[in-house]
Amino acid sequence: MEKRGEMDNTIIAFTSDHGEMNGDWGLIYKMNFLDGALRVPLLFRTPETAANGGAGVSDAPVENCDLGPTLVELAGAELDHPQFGRSLAGMMNGAPPVREDAISEFRGEFMLADNDWKIALNREGQAYLLFHLAEDPHETRNLAGNPDYHDTESELRLRILERISTSQLKAP
Repeated sequence: MEKRGEMDNTIIAFTSDHGEMNGDWGLIYKMNFLDGALRVPLLFRTPETAANGGAGVSDAPVENCDLGPTLVELAGAELDHPQFGRSLAGMMNGAPPVREDAISEFRGEFMLADNDWKIALNREGQAYLLFHLAEDPHETRNLAGNPDYHDTESELRLRILERISTSQLKAP
């Protein structure tokens, strides 16, 4: 691309759809909601970020569906249909995060994480993972089922239900 002179007209995004456990929690595969499987890099290189020496780093929650709207905005175009993804382009220029949490689904199980908490629900809607990430960023103390965190579980479960219900709404 450099040889062809295209770097000043090119956006590069580097990411993955999942991570690998690589032995974390004694697991080696990807099919879970633990940090090793969920947290993946999302790197952007635009002509602007390259000229400014890089865009910086954010720990804000994002989702894979944010990639499309971000690339469209960076290309200077607009989407003419509803998207659940949100553009991250502003964050590259110091704007605040576009999400307070991220949600994921795998085989009927759901996970929601923000900077403070992570919860995973089985198909019956019962919490089987609950981590206070602000105090336990390495997910070593599973608080699911602990009566002291019943209210937190209920609040996070409701947030999952709200996200699921809004994702099923049809555009007018």
